[in-house]
Amino acid sequence: MINVLLNHLILVTTSCVADQIINVGCESNGNKIKPAFHASMVRHPYTFSDPNEILRFEHVWTNIGDGYHSDTGVFIVPRDGLYQIMGTLWSTSGKSCSTTLYKNDSRLNYGYAGTEHAQSNTVHALVILKKNDRIYFKNRGSTSYQCHGNYHSEFSGWFVHE
Repeated sequence: MINVLLNHLILVTTSCVADQIINVGCESNGNKIKPAFHASMVRHPYTFSDPNEILRFEHVWTNIGDGYHSDTGVFIVPRDGLYQIMGTLWSTSGKSCSTTLYKNDSRLNYGYAGTEHAQSNTVHALVILKKNDRIYFKNRGSTSYQCHGNYHSEFSGWFVHE
C-alpha cells in the first residue's frame, strides 16, 4: 500500500513539473509560473508598410510562459492577473516613430518619438489581463513612420499579481 501511494505521489509530482515546462499554471508547492517576456526590434530601419501594422520585436531575450510571439509581435496572455507592460521606441533621423499600445482591439496608450535621430518614448501600462488577451504595439496610421531597430526599440511585460 505504501509503495502504491509513493508511486502515485512521484507520478503526480513528475507530471506537475513536466506540465510547468510545457504549460502555464501547474501548481507546485502552491506556486504558479509567472509569465514574463522581453524582446527587441532587430530590423533597422523598421519602416511600416501598412498604416495598421503590428510591430514585430524579432529577438526574444526572455519568454517565460511562451506568451510572446515574435512572428506576429503579439503577447497572448497565458494566465489571468495584473501585468506591467512596457515598450521603448526610438526614432531614426528625419522620421518619427508613432505607435499605439493595444489590449485586444482597445487602445491602452500612445507612444511618439520625434523626427530627430534617437529620440525615444517609453510607454507603460499596469493592466488587469485575462488569459488569451492580446497585447501589442501597432503603427499609429502612417507609412511615413519609421522606428529604430538594431536592438534599440524594445517590448516587455511581466506578471505582477493574481
